[in-house]
Amino acid sequence: GRVFEVDLDIRGVMLDGRVAALAVVTDRSAATEAERRQRGLIEMAGEGLSVISADGVLRFMNPAGERMLGLSTGEMVGKLATSNTHPDDLAAIPLSKPGEVRRHVTRVRHKDGLWRWFETTATNLTMDPAFGGFVSAFRDITPRVEAERALGEAHRRLEYLLSATAAVTYTARVVGETVTTTYICPNVADVLGWE
Repeated sequence: GRVFEVDLDIRGVMLDGRVAALAVVTDRSAATEAERRQRGLIEMAGEGLSVISADGVLRFMNPAGERMLGLSTGEMVGKLATSNTHPDDLAAIPLSKPGEVRRHVTRVRHKDGLWRWFETTATNLTMDPAFGGFVSAFRDITPRVEAERALGEAHRRLEYLLSATAAVTYTARVVGETVTTTYICPNVADVLGWE
């Protein structure tokens, strides 16, 4: 026999209600360096990458996407891509014409049952026979969303505290010789008698 380079991909899948192992062996001896580099980029990318058919079925997800969702490809491929999307966010997923790129933010259920916020950029490649669907890049933005909410809540609490004092409080921005008021507490009329 001869020795040749192969790719071995082993994944857990459900088959007739039982867990099974699926092994795919691919002869890579004819693959070009460019093909190997592209495959490596997809597999090692920090963002989730997926291909969704024109009828909304997930056809491919890279390892980063699997990690973000806590799911294996075997648990998702062949199912509607929106099956884990929060029902209130389905309307936020925009329709697009072939060739268009659209962005959206939705909540997606993680395997642990918690909702995570995802920002997705999807390109409609339904007319491209190589894809025949939508190519999406997505990332988990939950920490950013939570930080923005915490900042907004802190801002609301500060405004409430400032409005509850007998003093007039304000903030201003100085640029050169120009002073611009950025905040005046709501009780200014009560304390000073003018608005």
